[in-house]
Amino acid sequence: MQIRNPVPSGLYKVAVSGILVGPTDQPLVNTNIRLTSEENSSIPEGITMIAKVDANGLYNFYLVTGTFKVELYIKRAYKEIGHIKIEKGDIGPFDLMTLLDKYAEENEKKK
Repeated sequence: MQIRNPVPSGLYKVAVSGILVGPTDQPLVNTNIRLTSEENSSIPEGITMIAKVDANGLYNFYLVTGTFKVELYIKRAYKEIGHIKIEKGDIGPFDLMTLLDKYAEENEKKK
């Protein structure tokens, strides 16, 4: 199931924005970022949202509380790059890489 803007009004939302760059620090222009809600999110599990990176590498979207799988559309396929978590009380805006790093660090500490 794919919904372009599934975030209902009235839910706690956090802004996520920044410039998406690749390994050579060049903006990944016209790339899609796909986020899929996971268990215990404010929206049902399995809902996907797509944020389009513009011609300058900029992306901007809002997320509700929960955990999301993050994928990039690269070479005609979506590739998972990690997971992020938004918690009530988080104050954005955040950039995607900060959220990916935060999630990875939190899970590393749990091990």
